[in-house]
Order: sequence, then structure tokens, then C-alpha cells
Amino acid sequence: MVRFSLKKKLFILLSLISIIPTLIISTILYKQSRQSFEQTIDSKLEQAVKVSNFYFNEKQKVALSIAHNYAQQKNLISAFKEKDRALLDQKLKPIFKLLKKDKGLTVFEFGDEKGVVFTRAHHPGKFGDDKSDNNSINLALQGEEVKGFEFGKSGLAVRAFVPIKDNNQIIGTLQVGFNLNNHLLKNINNLISGDVAFYERDKLIQSSRDSEQDRIGKSIEDKSIFNKVSSGEKVISMAEDNRLELYLPLFDPTVQKIQGMLRISQDLTCIKGLEDKFFLISIFSSLVIFTLVILISLLFSNKITKPILSATNFANKISSGNLDIKLLDIKTQDELNILASALNKMYSNLKDTIINIRKTSKELFSHSEELLSSAQKANRTITANQNLMNNITSIIQGISESMEEMAAFAQQSSNKTHLGNNNINDTLKSINKISLVTKETVKIIEDLDNDYQEINQIVELITNITKQTNLLALNANIEANNSNNTSNGFKVIADEIRALSTETNGATENILTIIDKIEQKSTNALTAIREVECKTKTSQKIAKETGLLFTEIKNSSQESSIQVQQTASATDNWRTYSKEIFNSYQDIETISEELNSSSQELKEISHSLMDMVDEFKI
Repeated sequence: MVRFSLKKKLFILLSLISIIPTLIISTILYKQSRQSFEQTIDSKLEQAVKVSNFYFNEKQKVALSIAHNYAQQKNLISAFKEKDRALLDQKLKPIFKLLKKDKGLTVFEFGDEKGVVFTRAHHPGKFGDDKSDNNSINLALQGEEVKGFEFGKSGLAVRAFVPIKDNNQIIGTLQVGFNLNNHLLKNINNLISGDVAFYERDKLIQSSRDSEQDRIGKSIEDKSIFNKVSSGEKVISMAEDNRLELYLPLFDPTVQKIQGMLRISQDLTCIKGLEDKFFLISIFSSLVIFTLVILISLLFSNKITKPILSATNFANKISSGNLDIKLLDIKTQDELNILASALNKMYSNLKDTIINIRKTSKELFSHSEELLSSAQKANRTITANQNLMNNITSIIQGISESMEEMAAFAQQSSNKTHLGNNNINDTLKSINKISLVTKETVKIIEDLDNDYQEINQIVELITNITKQTNLLALNANIEANNSNNTSNGFKVIADEIRALSTETNGATENILTIIDKIEQKSTNALTAIREVECKTKTSQKIAKETGLLFTEIKNSSQESSIQVQQTASATDNWRTYSKEIFNSYQDIETISEELNSSSQELKEISHSLMDMVDEFKI
């Protein structure tokens, strides 16, 4: 692992603190300058486009004005209407000559109502061309005035097309224009401080740059430029000779068809030179600043590290045990002076502390010997107390076992009392059931006795009837005996009734005898049942009293069991406490042994401390 000294760290830190902002500022300035250059280039290019458009628009307006003016001159209209080409050429010759001289006009052409060229003032004798498929001419024949770029036999020109009317009837067209010759291109160059070029589709047809004259008629090398321009886009590209080139589409006068391209170029050599110069100045300035930063960082780091090295040597002497040295002398008015004061104060305090430690270590050695003796004495006392606690614990163990047996007996007694109480409750329930059954039996026997009374009454009624029947039969028999022989049948009947009455009377007497016996037995049963009811009530009372007694016995047994359990629990707690006390005595014994060992170590440490303090040179 590479380790850097404080001097190197300060040097690197100061260098970075100074260099990084410098690089950031330089980078920002360079980017801003590039942005400014780019804005300047864009502004210059935009200005060139505006100037070019303005120039061509003005040319189109001039061409339209000329065409509009001469399309209304009656002498020209008269010759054209009469189809007198010679007369028309004669009149056009001085006009075209004057316009060519004053305005630079290069195209002056009449066409008939069918779109066929009638005459050309710029090329007399050349006529008859059919231009009925030309959109601009067709629009002019429809009464519209159009202007724009148009290709013809004389080349690309800024042209204007207007209808020729006679009594509001269109009889033909007039076309005037300015060919894009070198004179026109130079005028544009002077206005935009650059150069321009015209392309018929992708072929170069005119350029104001001398170095491109040998490329006239050749196609552009980068076909993608024309593909983009033909779709209506503007294309910007950077040429190898520090020229920024802008390609614009050239529309026909109907603004429906792209016929070619206009290239506007700006020479950026000067701007690029300024940019490169600014870049070199930025690099040189950064190198100068970097060199100054390195020198300042070296001086500043030396100024900081020299007092720190003195403080380091001072601290190293103290760390080696040499306290017989001079105080640190750093004469600065900053934090290093504070550091030196702190180190001097630390040195003085350390020296005083070592002297005090030497004195205290001797006292500590003597006290450690006394502490060792006391610890050994305490250890012996703890051992005796521990033996005594062992005996107490054995006694408590026996009491605890006896109390556990008593608790078991009390629990058994409580269980048996609970069982007896349950049996008494069951007996009481049975007696209650018997009492209810007895009451119901008494009621049934009483009802039966009432039935016997009613039966006796019925039997008595039957007996009375029988007596009356017997008396009636006797009277009937007497009457039969007193009558003649014809009454024998009535006599027989009377005898039969008497006999039946006699049998009924006998049966009734037997019934009365049986009823008396049943009544006597019912009376005896009622008496016995009532005695049973009385005894049942007595047994019920005794059973309730026995149940209450068993409940009291059960409660007393439970209280006794709880008290025995509490006593056993207290005994167990005491046994637990005795164990804890015993454990505490063991902990105290361990602590005493550790104290004994610590006292011995303290004695050895105090002796070693005295030896260590003696190593300091005071």
C-alpha cells in the first residue's frame, strides 16, 4: 500500500483545489466560446439566406413589373394580335436592348393562346416551341401572374409570367426573366460575403466559386443531400475546406415542383482560426496557472509541514520515554502555534503525572499487600459460614419432607370427606324420593278409602233393594197361594224372584265381608305408610344434619390441607432461599478468591508500574 507524507498530501490537495476550478472555468469558457462561434456562424448563414431570398424576390418583383407593364402596351398587343412577327420583333428590339442594359434582363418571350412560343426578343428567329405542358404558362393562360425560378433553353432564370389580354380576353402570355449569369452571382457574393451555386436537380449548372468551374454539369457527390432537398428539407454540411454549405430547394413559379437546389456557402476559415487560437490560449493559460499552482503549493506545504515535523520529533522523544527535553518552539500565528502549545502542555502534564504515578505506585504496592492479607482472612470466615449453612439446609430438607407427607395425608382426608359428603347427598336425594313416593301412596290409599265408603253405600243400597225384592216375592207368593190354580205361573215367578233375592243378599253379604277385610288392610297399610313417612322425615333431617357435618369436616380438611401446603411451600421457599444463600456464599467465596488473586495481581502490577515509571528519564 502506497503511503503519502503530509507534505505530498497537502501538495496534491492544494494542486487539485486550484487546478480543478481552473479546468472547469476553462472548459466552460471554451464551450461558451464555441457556442458563441456556432451562434455567429448560424447568424451569418441565416443572414446570407435572408439576403439571397431578398435579392431573388426583388429580381422576381422587377421581372413581374416589367412583364405586367409591357403586356399592357397596345402597340405590342396589336402586332401580337395580328400575328405580325416581324413587326413585333421590330418593336421589341429597342425595348429589350434598353431593358438588358438598364435592368440586366436576359429573357423576353411572347407565347400564343396555345402555349406555343411566338417570338423571343433575346433570340429573334427562334420560335415555334410548344410549351403547353409548362405549368407557369398554363397558369398565365388562365389569367394568373406567377414568378419564380424556371429552367429554359437559355438556362435557369428568375422569371415572371403574365397573361396578354385584349378586351379582357387572353390572347397569349409574356415571359421575362434574368438568367443566373456570373454578374448576378457576383452581386450575390458581395451581399452575403460568401458564394452561391445553382443545381438543376443534382447537377451543378452555375457557381460563383472559381475552383468549381470545372465541375459545371456534373452531379453532386453526396446523393443524400439532393434526396433530402427534393423532399423539401434544408441541408447543412461542412466541407473539407472549412466551408459551411446550406442547400435550399428551388421551386418552380407554381411552388409545386422542386426543380433544383440553391447552395449558399460561408467561409469559416477566419472563425475556425479564432476558435483554434482561443483554444491554444486556453491551453497555455491553463499550463501557466498549473505551474504557478505547483510552485505556490510547494511553498505553502513546506511552510505547514516544517513545524509539523518539529512537533512530530518532539512527540517521538516523549513516546520513547525521554522527558528531559526542551519545550517545543514554533513561532507562528496560526493553528500550528496552538498545536505547539498543546504539545508543551501535554509534555508538562505528562512529566508531572509520571512523578505522581511513581509516588502512587509505591503506596499502591503497600496497600495491595494489606488487601491480600484481608482477603485471605475473609476467605476463611466465608468457608466457616458456608459449612454452617450446609447444616441448616439439611435440617430444612428434613422438615420439608415431613411437611410434604402431612400435606399428602391432609389431601387424602379431604378426598375421603368429599366422598362421604357426596354419599350423604346421594342418600338425602334417595330419602327425598322415598318421601315423595310415600306421600303419593298415602294419597292413593286415602282415595281408595273414599272409594270403599262409596262401595259400602252402593252395597247398602243393593241390600235394601234385595230386602224389598224378597218382601215383594213373599207377598207375591202369598197372593199366589190365595188364588186359584191359574196363578201357578205367577207363583213360580215369585219363587224365582225370591230365590234370586236370597242369592243377591248372600252375595252382598260376602261383598261386605270382603270390603271390610280390604278396608281393615287399607287402614293398616295407611298407618304403616304414615309411620314410614314420619320415619322418612326423621331420616331426611338426620341426613341433612350429617351432610352439614361432612361439609364442616370437608372445609376443615381443606383449610388444614391449605395450611399444610402453605407450611410446605414456606419450607420449600426457605430451602430455596438457603440454597440461594449457599450459592451466594459460594459466589462470595469465588469473589473472595478472585479478590485474593486480584490483590496478588495488583501487587505485581504496582511492582511492574514502579519498574515502568523508572524507565522514564526525568
